Amino acid sequence: MKSSNFRPSVMLALLSGSAALFGQTAVQLAAPGMLVDPPPAPGVFPAGLLGGVTLGAYNLRAVKGQPYSLLQTTTTIKTLADGTTITNVMEERIMRDAEGRERRETGLMKDGKLKVMNVFLTDPVENQTVMLSSFDKSARVRHVPRPQPLQPPTPPTAEQQAKMEEMRTKAEAYRKEHPAPNIEKLTGQNIAGVYAEGMHQTMVIPAGKMGNDRDIHVETETWTSPDLKIVVLSKTDDPRLGKITREVSELQRVDPDPSLFLIPSDYKVIEQK
Repeated sequence: MKSSNFRPSVMLALLSGSAALFGQTAVQLAAPGMLVDPPPAPGVFPAGLLGGVTLGAYNLRAVKGQPYSLLQTTTTIKTLADGTTITNVMEERIMRDAEGRERRETGLMKDGKLKVMNVFLTDPVENQTVMLSSFDKSARVRHVPRPQPLQPPTPPTAEQQAKMEEMRTKAEAYRKEHPAPNIEKLTGQNIAGVYAEGMHQTMVIPAGKMGNDRDIHVETETWTSPDLKIVVLSKTDDPRLGKITREVSELQRVDPDPSLFLIPSDYKVIEQK
């Protein structure tokens, strides 16, 4: 059945949690085409995707010359211990113009159709994100600080060197306890009308790591369009979360209407720091 209680904050929690579970940064699980220059520390979520998340000081990175519009459907199927199956489906409209600006529409499913409640705009030209709310006709604008020129590095002190060595030792110990997932490159294929390259990842959580009495196997399959630089299909089978499929359809490689990336004239603009 269609999900009728989707909220952006819930989506943020799900994606952030999934990032931790699958050993990926949240950026890797972001919206199609949502790219940012890497910050000093990993795991920062792009603000334009869900709103209200601080990006820090770095540039939003545009994918230029590859416009599109598409429908992204996320299906989650979870089977309970008594055999009950819970199925939730979420649909989102996502588009990008030739300059790399992106628009993502989210809302509620009503009579099998998406009723848009919120729109998230990412503008790498102005280096800002905007959340449009149809509820109160507001536009919350967040300007992303641009990075300052890097200063020449200074040699580390003896104390800093000792701390770095301690961190390297701990990191090595962690890697020994948590083997890297097995990754297999798949033969390319056409998905949603575009060529896509696939990767299959198998992660094993050994028995006893989280109170589990046997190994937990997590299978993830991801298909990415090298031209559009977006994920067109992903499948995850995790006994803890269920089966999650995110699939792109109705893909059109045309420049969307420019007005879709502007703040409506009757919306109140709220500047956010």
